[in-house]
Amino acid sequence: FAVLAPTEPVEAGLVEEQLSTLTPGNLPLYLLLFLFPGLGTAMALILGALAAGSEYGWGTLRIILSQRSDRLGVLAGKLLALCVLLLLFVLAAFLAGALSSLAVALFSGLSPAPPPAAELLQGLGAGLLILALWATLGFAFATLVKGTTLAVGLGLIYAFVVEQVLKGLST
Repeated sequence: FAVLAPTEPVEAGLVEEQLSTLTPGNLPLYLLLFLFPGLGTAMALILGALAAGSEYGWGTLRIILSQRSDRLGVLAGKLLALCVLLLLFVLAAFLAGALSSLAVALFSGLSPAPPPAAELLQGLGAGLLILALWATLGFAFATLVKGTTLAVGLGLIYAFVVEQVLKGLST
């Protein structure tokens, strides 16, 4: 196997600039710009659709509501459980991002200084709000169509097609 060498030399400044964006100091910005708008929103949308639509598919909503539970209490419980799951997802994403950015900083010789605590908390809050919005969209789709499959399909089409078209029109 032959190793292909690049035909043009890579600028050292470009590599340093790209590596510096991956350091721990830029963690909240990096995660909010690249992780949450793609994979994170799709995961939150699917979780929201599953939280609401599964009851219709399994036929358990009628049983839950007949057990002296009011609709608002059931809805609040589902949304609270969904928020806890999203918080765990955001914390796991920030932890994985912190470990990987620390590895990049240590191996490239850049500063491993963490971001300020206020900036980190703002990033966690913003990430949670972004994912909560998308989970609520999935929850609403699943409630409207009374199922999971169509809700997930509509949500993913909106997230990956319609939103990209609208983004392209705005520039």
